[in-house]
Amino acid sequence: MKRIFVCIAVLSLAFIVPSCKSSSSPSAIATKFSKAMLNDDYATAEKLSTIESAKILKENEQMSKQNPLPDSIKALIKVATIKIVNEKIENDSTASVELKTVLPKEIMGKKENDETLSLKKENGQWRIDIFGTMKKMMEEEGGGVQMQSDDMSSDSLDAANPDSSLGK
Repeated sequence: MKRIFVCIAVLSLAFIVPSCKSSSSPSAIATKFSKAMLNDDYATAEKLSTIESAKILKENEQMSKQNPLPDSIKALIKVATIKIVNEKIENDSTASVELKTVLPKEIMGKKENDETLSLKKENGQWRIDIFGTMKKMMEEEGGGVQMQSDDMSSDSLDAANPDSSLGK
């Protein structure tokens, strides 16, 4: 009887352990990042992002502090669920994760949001690549717009739009 129990336990572990996602997998990082962003936890989001992406998040944090969401919307966002739709590791240094965020009720006519986050390895760790995410989004929506991450820096965007510096 003891032998049967040990065999069942070993077989169970053989099936359960591989099904657990690593806490540093692209999906795990994307989920943690999305939860952090939903909860205005910029410190966590920056830690999960590339160095360049963290710079953008610092700017977003300032804007978020200047224009906070109403408490009623924050309450709905806090209980949102994030589901992984697909994870695609493209090569040793890039990946993408499709997510679906589901709210308990509609906000501005939407209850669900689908997004694809790009990730790249930085110092051996998967990190959110905001520039890669924006580039993919523009390619999908704009029919193949090509942009380098250097082209999307805040300085180059200010130079392209002189009026953007008025608010600084």
